[in-house]
Amino acid sequence: MDDGPEPQTPDSEPQPANSGHPYEGAAVAGATLATIASPFRSLVAALLLQGRETDPARKAQLRTWAWVSGGLLALGLVIGLIAVATVAGHVNDVRNRMRPNPAGPCQGGPEEGASGVNIPGTNKYVMPCVFGGTATISFP
Repeated sequence: MDDGPEPQTPDSEPQPANSGHPYEGAAVAGATLATIASPFRSLVAALLLQGRETDPARKAQLRTWAWVSGGLLALGLVIGLIAVATVAGHVNDVRNRMRPNPAGPCQGGPEEGASGVNIPGTNKYVMPCVFGGTATISFP
């Protein structure tokens, strides 16, 4: 026979009926999928649920969920920064390739009608090239 709720002493807090019971497999699987799909939303959800949870086992699971979500968010940020740095470096490399380099190898062949510079004591001339660089040409 049920006599109703037990009397509470001032020092004891009421314990939920499911105290000490962590979340079960389906809830954990859902949290895992949500974390992979959207770490930011999962982090917010874990923090909100953790603030309302009174069961210590569930609170610990939610804290772990929040840490994993935050870690995935940070990992995504690091990967994004590496990708941006890589693209920026590649764009800068392409810009440097487009600028003519007079000291480099001839690209596009010697410019037609350009006057070359004679190398003293030889019959060789250094000619500028169309897309950068120089070419040394011998004249008989």
